[in-house]
Amino acid sequence: MPLTSYTAGQVLTAASLNSNFTVAGGLQLVKAETAISAASSVTADGVFTSTYTNYRINLVYNTSTTNDVSLKLRTGGTSASTSYNRQTFQSTSTTNTGANATGQTSYLVGPNSNGTRRCYATIDVSGPQVADQTAFQVNVTLFQGDNAGRVYFIYGMHDAATSYDGFELLVSTGTFSGSYTVYGYGKTL
Repeated sequence: MPLTSYTAGQVLTAASLNSNFTVAGGLQLVKAETAISAASSVTADGVFTSTYTNYRINLVYNTSTTNDVSLKLRTGGTSASTSYNRQTFQSTSTTNTGANATGQTSYLVGPNSNGTRRCYATIDVSGPQVADQTAFQVNVTLFQGDNAGRVYFIYGMHDAATSYDGFELLVSTGTFSGSYTVYGYGKTL
């Protein structure tokens, strides 16, 4: 929506002024940065609504063990534990590898840091509120002890025609710490 322009002598109304400060496009904050402290799992319910079709979760974390961080979609306070599929690409130094996994109980969103490294993950979630497959695109940067970086690209989906309103982040054993923030992609300009 374009900003309203005013001319000399024109009446300025509160509604007109307020609409100049309303931005519908771009990333919109849905859930403020939330700290994670030595948890085996954290949940965020009620964050996926019909207001947005697509979402971004920014996750910064450190795991206590060699267990990866995963995500499960949730509806009505219950996590879905079947039908997650993914293709993973990893690049370390000059070595590139790939892997595929289908029929998983959760969706991989980041490798373990084994208590020594910080990981940064950007998780794009497409259509969690739509009663159809939910797609994921994840980009992860992990810094190793020698400050050499490792990157992961994880693409896939949750193959269930269900509408979800939240998610769970978890590790299978041990704990993880850090923070996450949830944004919605605006539908209009």
